[in-house]
Amino acid sequence: MRRLVWMGLGAAGAVLLAERARRVAHRYTPAGVTEQVEAAGQRAGSAVQGALTTFRTAFETREKDLVSTLLVQPEGGDARAALRRRHDEDHDDDGYLAGPRDVPSDRGASARAAAGSARPPGRVDDEDGLADF
Repeated sequence: MRRLVWMGLGAAGAVLLAERARRVAHRYTPAGVTEQVEAAGQRAGSAVQGALTTFRTAFETREKDLVSTLLVQPEGGDARAALRRRHDEDHDDDGYLAGPRDVPSDRGASARAAAGSARPPGRVDDEDGLADF
């Protein structure tokens, strides 16, 4: 009976060892290397896709936070309208950047002078010491 148990254990060990040797040998064949390269490419693609998705989400969240904090009231509910308006002011009708004579050197200077304040335009609290440079 003891011999039968040891013979069964030896046969099972031989089968496991042969299977493992077959897997290792397959890993170094051209087909196995191709499978490994494809798997690595898929993992890299998934990692890049995940990073881009995370970046886009964080970018949009931060943009919304900044727009809600810095703009008193978005024009027509569109936060990008102010950016488009500024772009249109900086560029001529053909889309080229306006020359130095076409763009005022200090935007809002007349508005600040009329308001009697040396503070920059935008939403600034009276208690905020950062506005008084």
